[in-house]
Amino acid sequence: MSEINIINENDLIKKKEFNVEIEFSKGEIIKEEIKLLTKYPNSILAACINGKISLPKKKGHIFFDRNYDDFKLLLYYLKKGKMPKFKNINEEKIFFKELDFWRIPLKINTTKLLQFDLTYTASCFNIEKNNTTLTNPNNLHGIILLNKSLTALTPYVEFSIFLFNPFNNNKKFFFGLVNKKHFLQNHINNSFEDGSAPFIFYWDIYKNKVIKNRNGGVRNWVEFKKPCQCYWNNYEIKFGMKYDQRKHSISLYRNDIELDVEISNIDPGMVPAIELHLEECKIQLSPNCDCQELFYL
Repeated sequence: MSEINIINENDLIKKKEFNVEIEFSKGEIIKEEIKLLTKYPNSILAACINGKISLPKKKGHIFFDRNYDDFKLLLYYLKKGKMPKFKNINEEKIFFKELDFWRIPLKINTTKLLQFDLTYTASCFNIEKNNTTLTNPNNLHGIILLNKSLTALTPYVEFSIFLFNPFNNNKKFFFGLVNKKHFLQNHINNSFEDGSAPFIFYWDIYKNKVIKNRNGGVRNWVEFKKPCQCYWNNYEIKFGMKYDQRKHSISLYRNDIELDVEISNIDPGMVPAIELHLEECKIQLSPNCDCQELFYL
C-alpha cells in the first residue's frame, strides 16, 4: 500500500516551489506551474494547490481523485484563456462539470458580432448598415438567418422591430433557431409554420406561443404560463433570446424582460433565424459589447 501524507498549509510556499506534481486516480502524473493552477485565487483548485485545503499526498505527489482526461479540458482553458473545441456534447458537459467542481469562473473576452447572413437572406429583404439592419418594403414572405450560432461567446441576440401597422391580422413574425447544417438556401422562401424549413423551435410572436420540433417531426405547442402581452410602444418592440451553454436551454426576452418560457434540449451550434410576412417593417440588431467579460459560475 502506497504511503499517503497530508499536505501542511502553505507547504508549497515555504519550499518556494514554482511547479507542483499532481497524480490522478488512474496513475497519471503531471507537472504544472503553481501560478497557472492558482490563476483564479478564489477557486477550489487554487485553495488545494496553495495549501488552504488539506489534500492527500501520494509518493510525494498531490493526489487528485479525478479523471485526468476530464481535467485536461480545464487545463486547456487555464492555459489558452478560451474554451476547448469539443468533440461531442458529452465532452462539453464534462468541461462545465470540471469548472463547477473546482469553482472556476468562465471568463471570456468576446468581440464576435451577430449580423444578418447575406447568404441566407430572402430576396424580398434589404440589408444595410454593416448587415445589422433589415427592411422589408413590400408584403412578401421570407426567412433570414444570422451569421453566427449562439454560444458562450455570443449567448444573446436582441433586435428592435419597427412596424407601420403592427395590428394587421395578416402579419406573421417568427423568431427561433435552425440547424444551419440542414438548412439550405432554398429554405429561406419556405415557412417555419408549415414545417418545410428545418428548425428546432420558433416563437410565434403574434400568437404568443412557442412550437418545438421533436424526433420524427412531431411538433407540439408550448404555452406561456402567463400571456405574453407584446405591447407595441409607438410601433416598436424589442425581442431577445439568451442561450445557456451549460444547460443547453434558451430563455426569451421582450423589452428586456425575461419571459416565463425556457426551451430545453437545445443542441449546440443552433443559429438564430427570423421569418417575416410583414409590410413596411425595419429590424435593427442590437450591437454586442466588444471585449465583454462573461462569467459563468
